[in-house]
Amino acid sequence: MADQLLGRNFGGYEILEEIGRGGMAVVYKARQISMNRIVALKVLPRQFVHDKTFRARFEREVSIVAKLEHRAIVPVHDYGEIDELPFIVMRYMDSGSVDDLLVQGPLDPALVERIVLQIADGLDYAHSKGVLHRDLKPSNILLDEAGDAYLTDFGIAHLTGSSQITTEGVVGTPAYMSPEQAQGLRLDGRSDVYGLAVVTFEMLAGRRPYESETPYGIAVMHVTAPVPSAREVNPRLAPTIDHVLQRGMAKNRAERYQTAHEFAAALSRAIHASASEIADSTAQTKPVDLAEAHKRLQEADEVYVSAPIRQGVAVRTDQPTPPRSLRVARARERANRSRPWLNALLGILIGVIIFAILGALFVLASVLGGPESTPATPTLPVTPTGGGAQVTVVPLGPLHPAAIALTQTAEAAPTGDPLEALAASGGRIVFSAARDGEAAELFLLDLTTGLEEPLTRNDAQDTTPAVSPDGRQVAFVSDRDGDSEIFVVELACLEADNASESCEAAARQVTDNAVEDRSPAWTPDGRAILFASDASFAGRFNLYRISLDGRDLTRLTESDEDEDHPSASPDGRYVVYSAWQDGNLATGAIKRLDLRSGETITLADNEGNDRAPAYSPDGRWIVFQRDGPNRAALWVMDAAGGNQRPVYDGPGEDWGGAWSPDGRLLAFTSDESGAGEIYLIAAGGGAPRKISSGGGAYPAWVP
Repeated sequence: MADQLLGRNFGGYEILEEIGRGGMAVVYKARQISMNRIVALKVLPRQFVHDKTFRARFEREVSIVAKLEHRAIVPVHDYGEIDELPFIVMRYMDSGSVDDLLVQGPLDPALVERIVLQIADGLDYAHSKGVLHRDLKPSNILLDEAGDAYLTDFGIAHLTGSSQITTEGVVGTPAYMSPEQAQGLRLDGRSDVYGLAVVTFEMLAGRRPYESETPYGIAVMHVTAPVPSAREVNPRLAPTIDHVLQRGMAKNRAERYQTAHEFAAALSRAIHASASEIADSTAQTKPVDLAEAHKRLQEADEVYVSAPIRQGVAVRTDQPTPPRSLRVARARERANRSRPWLNALLGILIGVIIFAILGALFVLASVLGGPESTPATPTLPVTPTGGGAQVTVVPLGPLHPAAIALTQTAEAAPTGDPLEALAASGGRIVFSAARDGEAAELFLLDLTTGLEEPLTRNDAQDTTPAVSPDGRQVAFVSDRDGDSEIFVVELACLEADNASESCEAAARQVTDNAVEDRSPAWTPDGRAILFASDASFAGRFNLYRISLDGRDLTRLTESDEDEDHPSASPDGRYVVYSAWQDGNLATGAIKRLDLRSGETITLADNEGNDRAPAYSPDGRWIVFQRDGPNRAALWVMDAAGGNQRPVYDGPGEDWGGAWSPDGRLLAFTSDESGAGEIYLIAAGGGAPRKISSGGGAYPAWVP
C-alpha cells in the first residue's frame, strides 16, 4: 500500500525512503533540512495513533531514550509529535551491525572483546538509569566507521519500578532472551547480562547457542536445556573463554555475573590469558576487516539503522531456520566426505548393528506374536506389516536406536515402519525450508520418488504452508508486504510454472493489516481459512476466520490469552488450538472451541507446554507437541482429551505433527540430526525415517 509520508516535508524532515517497518512503528531515512544531515526518523503509524496500548508503548520508548545519553547508545536528536503522529529522530548509522559481520563466520576474539566492553558499559549505564533493554541481539548492536559499537532499539525496553503494560505478556527475541524473560518473570539487569552472553557466544562460535524451528522451541530451550559449549562449535576457543560464557548464561540469575561490566571484564581477561592457546589451535577463524565490511554494505546499498522493527507483543520471531546453522551442518558434511575410509567403516558397523537389532526384533515378534484384543477406546491407525514393501522407494535414513527403544503403553496401537505404508500409499508433502543462506521458501516433496521441487522463489519469508482439502491450493505466511500476511496460491500453478514470476504474482493476499498473521489452517469445506492474529490490536493473538477473498473476517475467540495453531475438526464443529496465559510459554495448554455453542474446554494442560494440535482425518485423534523438562516430543490423545501418550520422544526437538490423508502416518519436524528436517513415523509410534535433505519444517500433506 502507498506510504503517504514518502517525499513529504514532515516538520522540517524530508522523508527520503522507508527503511524499516513492523507492527508498531515505521522507520524512514530522512534529511533534516535545517542542518542538512541524514537522520533516522521513527514514526508511529496513523492507524495506531488512537490505540492506547500502542501509543503508550511508543511514548514509553520516547521517555526512555530521551534520558539516555551515552557513548555506546545510539543518540536521539529529537522527538515530538507532528500532525498527531509521535516520532523519534535518531542518528543515522550506515556501517552495519554485528549481525552483518557474522555472515562471514566467527569474529576475531579481539574484536569481540572491544564490542562487548563498549556495549557492557552502555548497558550498565542504562541499568543505572533504571532501564532494561530486554532485546539484546547482534542486529541491535550497530557499528560506526571507526568500528565502535552502539546499542540501539529500546522499543521494548522497560523502566524498573514502573507498571507493565498489562497486555504485554512475554516480549523479546526468543534466540536471546533469558530464562526468566521467557517465563514472564520479573526482570532485572541480569537478564540483559544473559542476553549479552548469548550474543557473545554467537560472535565467538559463529552460531547461536540454541536453535530450533520455532520461536517457542528456542525459548523453551533457554529455560530447560543445558548451556552448550562454544568450544564444541569453534574448537579454537580456550576453556577459559568457554567458562566465562557458561557463567554468563547460567539459568539461575544469582549464579551469573551480576553486571555487564563484570561479564565483559572476565571475558577480556580470558581472551588475553588464552592468546597463545588460541594461536596454536587448528581451527580457522577469519578476522573481520571492518573497512571491507563497510565497503561491502555500501556496494550492496544496504543501510542498517536498527533491528527490523517487529510487533512488541507476544514473541518477536526471526527466521525459522537460521542460515548459520545450515553452514555448520554443511561444513560437517564436507568433513565427513573427506574421510571416506572412516565413513565406509562406520557404514559397515551401523549395518551390522541394525541387522542384529532387526533380527532380534523378528525373533521377539515370533515368540510374542498373536492376536490382540480390541481395546474399548479408539485405536490409532495400524501400519501394515505385510511383505513386498520396496525399501528403495525413498532415500530414507537408518532406524534411530532411541526410536527402537521407545516404550509403548499397554493400550498403544501396533507400530510399524513408515516405509511400508508409504510404499502402499505414496503421497506428497509441502514444507518450508531456508537453504543456502536464502529466505525461507516452499518446497514440494514427492514421497514416491523422493524428489524435492522448490515452489516459491523470492526474497520474502514463505512459511507454514497448509494445503486445501481438495489438494488444489496452498495457504501460507509471507512477509512480502513488510509484515506477515496470509497468502493463497494454486498448487498447479506452482508446479506448472516452476515458481515463475507469473505464478508468484498469482498468489492472492488474503489478509492485509499492520500486525502479524500466522498459522493458517483450512476449514473442512475449503472456503475459508483459520489463523492467529492481533488484528484487534489488543496486544495478544486470538483466532480468526476469513474467506478466501479477504472478506468476512470473523473473530472466533476473545479471551485474554495468547492463542495459536488452530485446527478444525473434519465435521467443522470444533477448533482445537494452543493457548498461553499472559504469553508465558510455560503455561501452554490445548483447548477446544465448540463453534455451535461457543463453549471452550481444555483438552490438555500438563506440566510444561502443550501446543500445536491437529485433528486426524477421521476426527478421532489429535496429535500435539508436549514440551517436557528436556525437549519437545510428539504426543497423541483422543478427540475428548483422553488416552494421552507419546508417539515419539527422540533426542531432539520433535514438533509440528501432520496426519497423512489416510491417517496411517505422521509427518513432523525434528532437529535430532543437527538441523530441522522432515520425518515420517507410523501413527501408532515406532521408528521415524528422515525424508528431507538440507532442512525442512512445517510439513503439510497434499490430499
